[in-house]
Amino acid sequence: MRIAHLSADEAIAAVVESLGFDGSAADLTAPEVLASAVRRAASFMCPATPRQLVSAVRASVAGLVEDPNDEASFPLRATVDDLAAYGDLVEAPVSTDGGPEQRVLFLAEPAFVMLGTAVLLIGVRADGVPFLSGNSLELIKYDGHVRRLSAGHAMTANDLKAFGLREVSAAQWLAHPPLGDAAELVADYHRRLAAAGQAGTIDDCTILDGSTSPTYYRGRWRALSSKDSGTYVARRSVAFGAPLWCYANVANGEVQRLVDLPAQARLNRACDEAWRLQAALDELRGTPQVVRVERGSRAGVVLLHLLSPPPAWAQRRLDAIGRPLPRNRSLLSYALRDAEVEAELDFLQTALWTVRLRDGDPT
Repeated sequence: MRIAHLSADEAIAAVVESLGFDGSAADLTAPEVLASAVRRAASFMCPATPRQLVSAVRASVAGLVEDPNDEASFPLRATVDDLAAYGDLVEAPVSTDGGPEQRVLFLAEPAFVMLGTAVLLIGVRADGVPFLSGNSLELIKYDGHVRRLSAGHAMTANDLKAFGLREVSAAQWLAHPPLGDAAELVADYHRRLAAAGQAGTIDDCTILDGSTSPTYYRGRWRALSSKDSGTYVARRSVAFGAPLWCYANVANGEVQRLVDLPAQARLNRACDEAWRLQAALDELRGTPQVVRVERGSRAGVVLLHLLSPPPAWAQRRLDAIGRPLPRNRSLLSYALRDAEVEAELDFLQTALWTVRLRDGDPT
């Protein structure tokens, strides 16, 4: 057996091609390639925690990516979150011996969603098995973490079912919680807090500071201080696993009561409940969350930049009709056709109480 010596560039091209892309046109940091690398790792590892999956992919690209720990240039954690929101991976609670539940990622069953003439592909086959077989693989179009059949594919639902794919209705895939008033949502969590027992000693708690600008999400997180009193979306450390999401009542820097999330439905993602609750709190504070709107370089295209993380059900709407873009001073960015923008902005305003910010407007 002859072993060939490859340069770093040749090794990168070989890995990219093994993931189904042109090694001369893309590298491992391309959003489509990164999403495929995560899916492949998940196909062998899941069930696994998000942290385990991220660590495995980082280790696999050591020496091939300049800094695999740099989330700005290699957004691995964000990609895992995108795939979980889109539906390729399913996050569910798993009990651990003698400890709290952990949120663990499972492979979603390979499936398809028909939305008008568009066909979205979701799920991951185990053990690295391709999603489709033969020449049909060439019909898959990749847009960031989203996969859909290319225009003019001519495949029917029965054709896709013959590949072992399950049909998921558009209504099921785009399902969202009841839309209502921000005050009603916050009141529900306050009732839950009032019914909770004393929290006991909570060490190493970070809060999402609602007094800070909603235009910089990461900057809103900080450690709890002795000057803090009120209610906050928070994360608290546990002995094993990722910090838990919660809604906490705080007095002089001490957590008095808390409600672990998810609280409204056990199978909800904790972060989805937390992000919607924070959107409601921001609305009641008079500083609603922002969607930045920008005219695209192509005629008839508008760019939406989300500055706060949306729940999975809100992100899926944008995945369905928009094209994911590399983040541009945002947590998520999408290109939409002009005719579709107002409906999506209206939905985000109704569901998450957002306001629109045109480029050039003061923040």
